[in-house]
Amino acid sequence: MITTVGRKSGNAISIPLLAIPHEDNYILVASHGGSPVHPAWYYNLIDEPRIKVTIKSKTYNMFAKLLSDEEKENIWPIIIKAGPFYDEYQKKITRNIPVFLCSKE
Repeated sequence: MITTVGRKSGNAISIPLLAIPHEDNYILVASHGGSPVHPAWYYNLIDEPRIKVTIKSKTYNMFAKLLSDEEKENIWPIIIKAGPFYDEYQKKITRNIPVFLCSKE
């Protein structure tokens, strides 16, 4: 579960997402189920990258960094191992699926 601040409303918004563990961080994939448009939470993280991530009832204050294409390419095999469906999503759409690396503040 991630909690962001709505860029328009300013309210806290909680969204259930797959957070992929990577070292001491978590990876978030803005796939939107293979949709041709980014999910709304993507724009919230771009506007305010400080988020809360809840994993197994523990909540962490984290900073969500949007990865460059090169950084994404390096981490993509980890994403595919955790969720092979992400590769299928990327193949069926033309938009580049954004990936965030969330680190504890």
